[in-house]
Order: sequence, then C-alpha cells, then structure tokens
Amino acid sequence: MKARSIVAAAALLIGVLVIELRASGQAGVYGVIDRLVVEPAAGPAERVQVWGAFALMETIGSGFTGYVYKRPARGYLYFRLPTSPSEVENARREWKDLASQAGAKQAVAFGYWDRNRGDAMMTVRDASAKPANPDIYYTDIGISKLNNPGSGIVDELLKLAAAR
Repeated sequence: MKARSIVAAAALLIGVLVIELRASGQAGVYGVIDRLVVEPAAGPAERVQVWGAFALMETIGSGFTGYVYKRPARGYLYFRLPTSPSEVENARREWKDLASQAGAKQAVAFGYWDRNRGDAMMTVRDASAKPANPDIYYTDIGISKLNNPGSGIVDELLKLAAAR
C-alpha cells in the first residue's frame, strides 16, 4: 500500500512538473491583444502593429524555466518580417493567428527573444508614439493560449487589458 502511495505521489509530481515546463516556453511576449494593424493595408503583410497589454521577456534566469518578464504595460508592439526567407511565411501565419485572438480577452504567448544570440529587445510603445523602427518578429513556439488563472502574470495582463 505504501509503495502504491509513493508511485501515485510521484506520478502527480511529474504531472505538475510537465505542466509547468509546458507553460514556460521561450515566448518573448505574453499578451492580451486588442487589435492588429497590418502594413501595408493591401498585399502581403510586411509589418504589423499588435495593440493590447504585454509583458516582455527581460532575462533568462537560472534553470530551464527561469524566464523573467517585465511588468505588463499597455500600448503596441511594432514588428517587421524576419530577415530569413524561411521564416517569413511562418511570421505571416503567426500574425494571422494573433489577429484571430484580437478582442478575445485571452492571454497568449508568442514571438521569441534570445539575448544570447544578440537579439534586440522588443519595445512596448506608447499609444501616442508614431510607428517607426519596427522590431524583428522572431518565431519559435507559435501562438499558445495561457490558461493559468491565478498565475500572477496572466491575471495582471487580463486586469490591464480590462482597464482600458
């Protein structure tokens, strides 16, 4: 009986760890998207403004899941296509996925940032700032819904998104 309890406890612990690892990918952005503006308005997308509430990855801390995010801020992210031709269509697909989340009040993880390879930090721009010098949109994990109510950052993003 004791061995069965230990096995059950270990299985539960492993399940919790797997859930935590899955929720802690290398997404550069956690956000709640209000709207998306594609540039140019006609033809293939070259740039995109993603409006809403966002928390950007700031550093990679210690350990496998040690990602640290900045405090959430309202505004917009301004992206341009990546320079690698193989990533261009993937970025456009992700932008369409982001557009499908606009107004849904759903926290999502997307984009990528890696200071170790020299990526420039993304910027949450104030709503009054004119779009200029877009950040490169790096792809990695695709778009992932964050279904972690009570997890701190998701709650903060949802509150900030609702406060507009």
